[in-house]
Amino acid sequence: MREVMQAVVNYVEENIEDPLTLEDCAGAVGYSKYHLHRLFQYYTGESLMRYVRKRKMMHAALRIRRGERMMDVALALGYSSERAFSRAFRTVNQCAPSVCKKRSMLWLEPIVIEELESLGGRKMENYLSEVFFETLPDLTVVSAVVISKNPEEEVIAFLDDWMEKHPGLKADRRFGFDVPVSAAQQDEGLRGYEYWISVTGEVKVTDGVSIKTVAGAKYAVIRIADPFSDPFNRIGKGWGRLVQWVKENALPEEHAQGVRYCLEEVKEIDGEKVMDIYMAIE
Repeated sequence: MREVMQAVVNYVEENIEDPLTLEDCAGAVGYSKYHLHRLFQYYTGESLMRYVRKRKMMHAALRIRRGERMMDVALALGYSSERAFSRAFRTVNQCAPSVCKKRSMLWLEPIVIEELESLGGRKMENYLSEVFFETLPDLTVVSAVVISKNPEEEVIAFLDDWMEKHPGLKADRRFGFDVPVSAAQQDEGLRGYEYWISVTGEVKVTDGVSIKTVAGAKYAVIRIADPFSDPFNRIGKGWGRLVQWVKENALPEEHAQGVRYCLEEVKEIDGEKVMDIYMAIE
């Protein structure tokens, strides 16, 4: 996977003058945008689109210092207006584009993707289980997406309310996962989350809710105990360990298997709240 992530970095640099959407980068390496979004963040600590914007602004600063007009630079790097370009430049470089003409500038090379730290011989945190396997059947799910500063709670509340208004449906399992947002939305501190409730019964599509049929698959799974006591640390480490385990065991990769999801499922076991996280392996 390290080689695939490095290929993405190279693709960004080679196509820096293109608009460069997440879909473009994912298509270049044969991954779904959701899978690439999550994996890139595990390997680098930042989202792919934030990295793309940083690289664009690095190239922009160099061009401006060479004397190119700001509007020409904006258009060359895929921005539709000087205003949008200036806003992005300020966010990344903490100054206006015109200021960089007067400042010394350190050129930063593209990131080099390193291998994730090996888990060999290292004790697992006591809140993480060993990896186990689960095969999920074909599912019919009602789905909704929320982009906000607190998308998980909002989308769950929305679908819970929706289910109450549809008493003929029987709810079963619930899954969620991050969805990527635009650079502008990231600037505003927004995140995206999609939530599923698997159901049986006759389902009708309504505003804000979609119906999906999700093909069954075998997943590698890690269970996280008490995930919300320290969610950033516990859930983040859980995903990092699961990605590393799949990599070390050379299991089939998503792009060879079609669309697969990386899922999160919160449940109660013996009165304790846990989160199971899933990566499709076949």
